[in-house]
Amino acid sequence: MDSQSKIVIFGATGFVGKHLLSHLENSIAVDIRKIDTFSGDIWINCIGKAHDHKGTATMEDFRKSNVQPVIEISKMFTKSLASLLIHISSIAVVEEFSREEWLTEEATCNPISSYAKSKKEAEVLLLNLKLPEDKKILILRPSMIHGDGDKGNLRQLYTMIAKGIPYPFGAFQNRRSFLSIDNLIWAVEKVIQKKDSISSGIYHIADDNAIPVVDIIKLIGNTTNKKSRILKIPEIFVQLLGKTGDFLPLPINSNKNKKLTSDLLVSNKKLKRVLQIEKLPLSAEEGLQKTIRSFINSH
Repeated sequence: MDSQSKIVIFGATGFVGKHLLSHLENSIAVDIRKIDTFSGDIWINCIGKAHDHKGTATMEDFRKSNVQPVIEISKMFTKSLASLLIHISSIAVVEEFSREEWLTEEATCNPISSYAKSKKEAEVLLLNLKLPEDKKILILRPSMIHGDGDKGNLRQLYTMIAKGIPYPFGAFQNRRSFLSIDNLIWAVEKVIQKKDSISSGIYHIADDNAIPVVDIIKLIGNTTNKKSRILKIPEIFVQLLGKTGDFLPLPINSNKNKKLTSDLLVSNKKLKRVLQIEKLPLSAEEGLQKTIRSFINSH
């Protein structure tokens, strides 16, 4: 990485921001409220609200976290000496639940939740920004990110298997794209190294290979040395259970069913092409094993 580049990270207290701050050389955490009091050649925006486990957040709550900071950052970026802004968005802007084809940057966007709609709004704002010729904005759309300190869906799956709770969707061989935090950090480093030759725009980022969810369950069992219990409940009963959970306080509902039983495949070919690489450092399996081991060590 260019040793002369000073990297400013917004949202450095969050999951992604913490990891970037601890691994990127010459990086500093900056409070958005002090945005006019610093300098830096490269800005990375990790500010955002993703999880709403209680289901109480409103669209305005998500806009406050995912849109308003982008408005402030974009205003200052155009006036600053910084040459590159990397904005961490989400593949949820394109699809949150299922899509048969591989998701490329040209895919039609289908944001459904308030989270996805607010992330899309932020993207549109950045894409419509009139930039001086010496500035670039790269929007990274990661698939589901996991790693040490992760509290998302992968952690929930791990907790379920660790408690000996059976996984009920063994009859499905659906594949999902994930993203190891290590691969994300590595890719951001490469983007910074090659920033002069990369054009502004949207870039999807995911591990090179998608993996069946049932294989993740087996991987958790093998890594924890606990036999994973996998049930093969017929599809009609799975759908009925999901619909019931839409009205009753069950741990599963129709949307969760879609995430666990359908495909969501993210193509990273565009990013690899501009970075001139053939593959990311960790395979999907290697990244998942590393994250699972971090869950074990955190107990």
